[in-house]
Amino acid sequence: MAILEFLNIRDGSTLHEVCQETGLTRGTVYRILETLRQGEFIRKDTGSPRYWLSNHVLALSDGYKEEWWIEKFASKIIHDLGQEIRWPVRLLTSSGHELVIRVSTDFETHFTDGKYPAGFRISLPGTASGQVYLAYSDEVARSILLRAVVNAPPPTRRRTTPAKYHQKDLAMLPKVMAQIRQDGYRIVDQKGTAYFSMAVPVLVKDMPLGVIASFFFRSAVKPQQAIQKYLPLLQKAAGQISEKISNQELPGRSE
Repeated sequence: MAILEFLNIRDGSTLHEVCQETGLTRGTVYRILETLRQGEFIRKDTGSPRYWLSNHVLALSDGYKEEWWIEKFASKIIHDLGQEIRWPVRLLTSSGHELVIRVSTDFETHFTDGKYPAGFRISLPGTASGQVYLAYSDEVARSILLRAVVNAPPPTRRRTTPAKYHQKDLAMLPKVMAQIRQDGYRIVDQKGTAYFSMAVPVLVKDMPLGVIASFFFRSAVKPQQAIQKYLPLLQKAAGQISEKISNQELPGRSE
């Protein structure tokens, strides 16, 4: 699964590149790649060292059902937002002690050199999206989530940042979250990348249902410019999703 996830991000990779990313041995990677190729989940052209995903991988998602509001209207709102601002946009929801990308426009824009698909997981304390989600969670839920983060197993390739944090990092969160609740958004410099990220909450009855995040090249956009130009658009999209959810009856419920 780690290999499939890596090829989903870096399609057309060599055996050596897959080994480097996954940390698996050359023999293990070769056997898995060949097994996937024989199962027609990936392909490798004659004379080429690169492996590519095939359409057959789509069958792996046949049994997956999206949360009703994401499929019904949130996905379109996010894709429309991505077309409007041109920068990558993601909608994330909680999954255990992490956030998972549910909708991503990474593959629809040229303004990114790292494309993360739906299903990719990120940490809570170390990201703008995670900090926004924690800031708007109630005290009990936040305590449970942070305890789970501290006791989480080692990170996998499905995560952009480590899941385990030192106490000094966690100690900074109360001040950060208070500022988020005051401002209504969070900007975090993505260390080791060319980006900074900006995130806003999707709130229903003052509780976080998800987070909308966008990413900007530091060399092209300054944080203050992003706040002035793009923050209102992210907040508008979040408000549209919240309003549509609030105005509809939840599936399986009756008056």
